[in-house]
Amino acid sequence: MLLSALLKSALVLAVANSLVSAADLPYGNIIRSCTVTNTFALTFDDGPSNFTRQLLQRLKENGLKATFFVVCLNAKREGPLLRQILEEGHQIASHTYSHPFLTSLSEDLVRSQMTDLDAVLIKTIGKAACAKDGEE
Repeated sequence: MLLSALLKSALVLAVANSLVSAADLPYGNIIRSCTVTNTFALTFDDGPSNFTRQLLQRLKENGLKATFFVVCLNAKREGPLLRQILEEGHQIASHTYSHPFLTSLSEDLVRSQMTDLDAVLIKTIGKAACAKDGEE
């Protein structure tokens, strides 16, 4: 709940400060349980890592899709691998710019953690970590 409030606050502040227009702001839905019966979410944090290529091969062999939560340093270093992740039908999500404890940061720093990683992702893979409803 706290994270949801922080995200909403950061998005409102970003719009209020004219960093982005409301129409261009990426957003997603918070999902607290699986919405499709007999399924589960497979996620990997803080990547891509040294094992991501092997992991992608195993996922492909087993017909599985996953969500990869990335941090900025790895995103900058592994642009081609991030593109491969997307091309293979997986999702890329944000673990913020440097993965700090968001509750210990000011509103400005929380906003920066979110928007700075999205700026890197847009430059690297052509889109932000979150997509509007109906988009991948």
